[in-house]
Amino acid sequence: MADNPDPDTIVCIPLVFQSHRPLTRAPYLFDIENPGGFAGYVVHWLPLDDVTGYILEESSDGSFSEARTVYAGNETSVRVTAPDLGTYSYRVRGLNEAASSPWSRTVSTVVSTTATAIIPQSGTWYGYSGENRVQFAISEDGSEASDGLVVLPCGSRSLPNTVPIRDNSFALTHFDGMSFIRVTFTSESSAEVICGARVTGSCAGQFECVCQPGQQ
Repeated sequence: MADNPDPDTIVCIPLVFQSHRPLTRAPYLFDIENPGGFAGYVVHWLPLDDVTGYILEESSDGSFSEARTVYAGNETSVRVTAPDLGTYSYRVRGLNEAASSPWSRTVSTVVSTTATAIIPQSGTWYGYSGENRVQFAISEDGSEASDGLVVLPCGSRSLPNTVPIRDNSFALTHFDGMSFIRVTFTSESSAEVICGARVTGSCAGQFECVCQPGQQ
């Protein structure tokens, strides 16, 4: 019979923990909004759980046989500049210490000009002309505008709809047909604006101004 173990002896049993689960789902890659055919645009996707980063690849022929890695990091929205005119395809996958996810679906855009689209800063933009004020919001990826507001000395009019930004501009309009905000971006942090509002029959007006982000 074996001797009883020493009661003062400490036995250590190693425990192995898996810090990351396998990645079985691919990120969802959104269509690229680039109707103007600009050489600069945003590629973005939905985040995955339990990832530590992403790899975004670009292909000029759609086959990815000679793919170029254009981003490696943990963001889910990337500003890309195409190297030349042509059609460019993109795919993305997530990574962690244990595995890589499958590649996402492929999305493409046609680049027909060397000009780069202006991608405005996200957040709320403000502009002033005397006692008049206008404001609107830009989405996180710079592709949409919403939550417009025109303020006159006699009252204000909200324009809460959401619209895409195309060819460096957008317009928010009210169903009354007389309240509007028309914006043309001149840089990532500046825009020329024409706007107007009709609050009541005697409270109406139009004005022009320059808007900038985060300057209330």
